[in-house]
Amino acid sequence: MEKVQAQIIARAVADQDFRARLLADPRAAIREEFGVTIPERVMVEVHEDGGNVAHLVLPAVHLTEDELALIAAGQGDEYEEDPHANYPVNR
Repeated sequence: MEKVQAQIIARAVADQDFRARLLADPRAAIREEFGVTIPERVMVEVHEDGGNVAHLVLPAVHLTEDELALIAAGQGDEYEEDPHANYPVNR
């Protein structure tokens, strides 16, 4: 993934049209330029560095022992396929 990210960044630095499309619609720009389709469950955000923004990428939320026990007992209806689905996201 890091290699693809480096290619995307390099293209965005060299090609202002691609950069604009990447900022407006990252999925479409990446698909059109690189032939890579990003799954809908994966959130993609592209930001220009203004020097005053810090991004923190947190590790995935893991299930608690109680949640695992519920799932093992067949009572896991409350568990969603995407563990991040209930977390607000600034867009």
